[in-house]
Amino acid sequence: MMETPNQDIPSKERIDENEALQILIKLLKEEAKIFRSLDIEATEAITNKQDAKTYKEKLNEKAQLIIDLPEKLKNNLVNINSQLRQAIENWVETIAIEAQKRLNDGRAYGLEMLLIHDGSGNKNDLEELIENLEKEL
Repeated sequence: MMETPNQDIPSKERIDENEALQILIKLLKEEAKIFRSLDIEATEAITNKQDAKTYKEKLNEKAQLIIDLPEKLKNNLVNINSQLRQAIENWVETIAIEAQKRLNDGRAYGLEMLLIHDGSGNKNDLEELIENLEKEL
């Protein structure tokens, strides 16, 4: 599984909300890039190579990325206003719980559709969150 660099805000360093939001968006973009990459790798594995094992592994990695997201974001939410922080925390916790359910269920379709509602390949929910947070800047 790919790891993202830890970009936690030092706890003793007080930064303004705008800077905190920029750091959070950067971290989310890195996670979204990995998520999208895993999605592409899974699709290629099953479509081009008929490799069900790799397909399932990539889908599992995708789910685990989402499951780990609340912990990765925790320290990066400290300097964000409480209303926005609570909304982000609630959203991330909700998708992490859903990802865990789908991972436990083990059905490929459920894992494949994680964060994607229409199956069109357009922006997923994580990418939409980033777009909405960028509007807050």
